[in-house]
Amino acid sequence: MIHLSVAKEINDKINIAKDLPQFFLGSLAPDSVHFRENYQSAMKMKSHYHPGKKPWGVNENEDVDEWLNYVLTEISPGGNHFYDDFYMGFIIHILTDIYNTRNQAIPYIKWLLTQKNKKNIQIEGRRLYYTQCIENNLALYKTLPWKNEIWALLKKSKGKSIYNIIEAQEVEKFKEFVFDDLRNGDDTLVNFPTYCSLDKNLCFISSAADEIIGLLKISVI
Repeated sequence: MIHLSVAKEINDKINIAKDLPQFFLGSLAPDSVHFRENYQSAMKMKSHYHPGKKPWGVNENEDVDEWLNYVLTEISPGGNHFYDDFYMGFIIHILTDIYNTRNQAIPYIKWLLTQKNKKNIQIEGRRLYYTQCIENNLALYKTLPWKNEIWALLKKSKGKSIYNIIEAQEVEKFKEFVFDDLRNGDDTLVNFPTYCSLDKNLCFISSAADEIIGLLKISVI
């Protein structure tokens, strides 16, 4: 829901998309590689235009600027892809992840280091952070008034491939997974320190949308 929320806020502010079903599907698409046979984290690095050498995951020493600069190079005029609404949503997903890593994930790991003294804090921190992300997605799903509108649009969308990045059939599979996962999500809360609260996510959605709009105006629109 974070990615759909940021995409919707951007489009509400600057009307960037004409084909809304494809735009919102694109905003989910980079994560569809999880449905690829023999999935490896390197596939997610590629689908998110991440130039790093380490496996995908929250790292307190993440070079977010390097990641952002690489993405901006990819989407600059004369870059690798023809722009349509699906691809615009795809890029917004990646930019959202970059800002989420910088503004929420890395600060969370650093905060967790002050709460616990464990050698495996990176592994534990990733697990706890992603668990909170799942909980907040469920909370957003229950809170946001426009979810049925987005669901109706997504039902009209069709999976699309981006050459050598993602395949249409895995995008379709991921779309159905998102439907089922949110509608049937477990409401059970996990007992660990809460850092990535729903209120923080709502603030993040608004601020990330504004930052991404600024980048898109410079790079592609």
